[in-house]
Amino acid sequence: MAWSAVASAVTTIGKLLTDEAVYLWGVEKQVDRLQTKLKWMQSLLLEADVKQHDDERIRLLVAEIRELAYDAEDVIEDFALRIGSKKKAGLSGCIKRSACLLKDGWTLHETRSKIEEIFEKILDLLGRLQVYGVKGLRDGDGSSSFIAKQELRRPYPHIIDQNYVERNDGDIEKLVSELVEGTQFKVVSIWGMGGLGKTTLAKKLYHHSRVTSRFEHRAFVFVSQQFQTRKVWKDILSDLGKLGENDGKLTDVALASKLFNLLKDEKCLVTLDDVWSSEAWDRLKPAFPVARGIHSNSKILLTSRNKEIVSQTDASVYLYELPILNDEESWELFQKIAFPSDSTDKTVDGEIKEFRQDKGKRRADDTVDGEIKELGQDKGRQCADDTVDDKKKKLGQDNGKRRVDDTVDDKKKELGKDEGKQCADDKKKELGKVMVEQCGGLPLAIILLGGILANKSSLDEWQKVSENVKSYLNRSKVQGQGTREVLALSYDDLPAHLRSCFLYLSHFPEDYQIEAERLIQLWVAEGIVSSTEEGDGEWGVAEDVAENYLMELAERCMIQVRDRDVVTSKVETIQMHDLIRDLCLSKAKEENFVFIVDESNAFSLSTIRKVRRVSMHELFETKYIRCPNLRSLSFFNKRHLRELFEVETPSACTKSPFSRLHCFWDILAAYISFLKARGFWVHIFINLKLIRVLNYEGRKTYADCKLIGDIGNLIHLRFLSLVGIVFRSTKLPSSLGNLRCLQTLDLQIREKDIHVPDVIWRMEELRHLYLPYCCDDKTKLRLDTLRKLLTLVNFKTKNCYLKDLSNMTKLRELLIQGPFEIEDFNEELDNNPPIIRSKYLHTLYIFSERIDIRHLTCLLSSCVSICKLTIRAVISKLPEHLSSNLAYIRLENCKLQEDPMPTLEKLPNLRFLKFVRKPFIGKQMCCSAQGFPKLESLSLCDLKMLEQWKVDKGAMPCLRQLEIENCEKLKMLPDELRFITTLQELETKKMPKEFHDKVVQGGQDSDEVQDIWSYSRTYKRRYTTNSEGGDRSSIWI
Repeated sequence: MAWSAVASAVTTIGKLLTDEAVYLWGVEKQVDRLQTKLKWMQSLLLEADVKQHDDERIRLLVAEIRELAYDAEDVIEDFALRIGSKKKAGLSGCIKRSACLLKDGWTLHETRSKIEEIFEKILDLLGRLQVYGVKGLRDGDGSSSFIAKQELRRPYPHIIDQNYVERNDGDIEKLVSELVEGTQFKVVSIWGMGGLGKTTLAKKLYHHSRVTSRFEHRAFVFVSQQFQTRKVWKDILSDLGKLGENDGKLTDVALASKLFNLLKDEKCLVTLDDVWSSEAWDRLKPAFPVARGIHSNSKILLTSRNKEIVSQTDASVYLYELPILNDEESWELFQKIAFPSDSTDKTVDGEIKEFRQDKGKRRADDTVDGEIKELGQDKGRQCADDTVDDKKKKLGQDNGKRRVDDTVDDKKKELGKDEGKQCADDKKKELGKVMVEQCGGLPLAIILLGGILANKSSLDEWQKVSENVKSYLNRSKVQGQGTREVLALSYDDLPAHLRSCFLYLSHFPEDYQIEAERLIQLWVAEGIVSSTEEGDGEWGVAEDVAENYLMELAERCMIQVRDRDVVTSKVETIQMHDLIRDLCLSKAKEENFVFIVDESNAFSLSTIRKVRRVSMHELFETKYIRCPNLRSLSFFNKRHLRELFEVETPSACTKSPFSRLHCFWDILAAYISFLKARGFWVHIFINLKLIRVLNYEGRKTYADCKLIGDIGNLIHLRFLSLVGIVFRSTKLPSSLGNLRCLQTLDLQIREKDIHVPDVIWRMEELRHLYLPYCCDDKTKLRLDTLRKLLTLVNFKTKNCYLKDLSNMTKLRELLIQGPFEIEDFNEELDNNPPIIRSKYLHTLYIFSERIDIRHLTCLLSSCVSICKLTIRAVISKLPEHLSSNLAYIRLENCKLQEDPMPTLEKLPNLRFLKFVRKPFIGKQMCCSAQGFPKLESLSLCDLKMLEQWKVDKGAMPCLRQLEIENCEKLKMLPDELRFITTLQELETKKMPKEFHDKVVQGGQDSDEVQDIWSYSRTYKRRYTTNSEGGDRSSIWI
């Protein structure tokens, strides 16, 4: 979007003006004027963005502003990097300037002319924006179309949607209990993405019998994005039946006071539907006692698309995230709408069963009565009664069954269940299940789809809808709005800085699991997240800002969090709901944010000139990219690169595969393939010189050429990732040193003996460095200048200087790969200089075959702030002193000879401990009393020599999960585990049957186990109390 483009330009220009003023020699005044105008334009864009939906002229102007901002940033930065940097190069720079004086003079003149041209265009655009009424956003301003949409969405509490499907977790009863019985929480917040049914659920709760009997007065008020605080308060009083005739004359303070006292003294339920922001809550809360911590019998129920609406400091809040529907729930909802007349058909089997029971029994009884009369003439009453039972059985099996079956057939005919209709219905249900899957569990989409199909009776019509479900969903509407419009409200509500972050997600393919760390690096490299906040202690570095933006997108339900860090709960991977992704793609296309290359549009790329970002979902030759101003090029291809370079073999060669012609063709084809492969990269390195991001995340592939030196032309590059590409030469070009703006460099190439030239020290802006897995013996890298480095992966003492680590004072994550040796090591540990000086280092990985315990002790003694430690190396024992901040430890293939528990149990903050793949080769482990005070999860895997595990009473008081795998000599669990009341889950894998028998107490189990060494099971703990009300005991089930 334009705001982001202007913000990026302002940030880059500002950084050059303040930190690198010498780079702008000769154009300082012009650049300063330009930045001032860009800042003014940035403020106007907030209003223009709101109004562009109603005015096509404003939308076109916004697009022009976006392109101008990009041009301004490119022109100024290009001058600074190519010409201005020579002013800072000392004597060598003077020599270069003297040799290129005329050329530099012409470049200076050309740059001034370009800046003046951009400046004049900005003045013109500012004037035109003001003519169209864009003069600065004021509170309460909004587009007419937005206000109309808001009115369409207004819910009415007396209208209850009967199509709500209760989740498997029993959401209604759970929330009713919290409203009626709960005393801890005074505010209940239902949050989730648009279209999930939050309002419908709130209505269900509002009218629930237990709720109506509990609260004397109830109010249901629609808030939405644009609201008047006073009107909301009046609506609440009106619904509660307490709005007086003269209350309209009360001041805001008096009105809030009246509502405040009413909620404090009486039992009231106030439902605030569709609250969008914490600012909205801040405006409303003066009238709510719960927001002041004052005792009240009233409660507040609110719905929102945002998790963090009510601050925990304001009130105790019960947060309920309304989940998407699972497959079963989705199908149940779809059937309610798509098959409204099919309820009779669905109950045929039930009716038949009931008919068999009732009708059959009645007819059998009638026949029995007749037989009773006959028997009564010959025998006594008692005899008749005795015979009745026999007759009932016989008649029930013969006459009754036959007559009932005849009646069942009639019943089937009456209900119209002929074979042809059944076949069509079955086919519809098959299509329906496929289409429902495309709704992604979103109730609104399912309701729309069901409504479409309910009016289509023929199978052909269903087939037509199934071929393009999403198109039908976007065209269909409920209360004047379809899924796109409802979800777009969440996008419209995003602050300007989050919109660009959201639109950037359009780069990634469907169902792609996006790594949060990589996404954040891309945001920073693109300038979408500004690094100007780094001076603000509240935010930290730009990555911290980006991480907060990512969390906000998650809390606004714009992304789905898949994995979190077990220690910090930070987001690790995310995905997008299919319908949210469709919205993202649509908005990105409107904003010309990115061009997605796939099979449908690949050839149209050559006709586009103004695109700034290209994302390759399908492979396509780069020569068709004719966008000299391209900033970002990403690859997510599933095919091999080599497929682009293949040359078709002529038929004449295939007929005689061993002929001279065929041999000649093989040589020629290999040469042509090489030229095509080389041309693929040459076009990028020569013609796309303004590119900032070159990201390869596609399929691992062979490049069929070496990485050519022309890559050094990409001096604007901030992000370079070549993961998965195997180049023909293992020697990387020294021209990489020209990439001085690089912030992220990923060279994790899995080929052996990669040679990296000693030029990385020149990249002083580097923040994330990923070295190759295996470098050759000639590689020796100087890294002491990388003072901004946050992440360093695959550091090797063989290929790098250990002392350089001490200069990386901002380092947060370090992965040491290969042999770790300290030169000039002093046996007196205190006499060795600290290896790590960064107080921010929180994660350390050590991957090596073997490491000297003395060197390891020296390394860990300087890592005082780490909270995560992984060691995959053979060591004789653990160092005695470890950081007290450690919360996560993973020991893998360590082959420890001494019991590590006495050392580990002393760590006061350790919460997660994993032993994996021969971590310990001793026979006994002991956990003493009061040890592991905060341990929550313990994994014992592949301790094949372990015979006995002792746990003293009082150890591990917080343990919740225990995993034991492939510990073949361990015969039983420690009996003392029964004292750990927090332990609720035990998972066993590949354990002997006798171990399992002792776990379940008594050895009886119905499962048949063929291979006793592959037995796996997850146990849940159940507590029991003896019949006399004595002590509780627990069993594993």
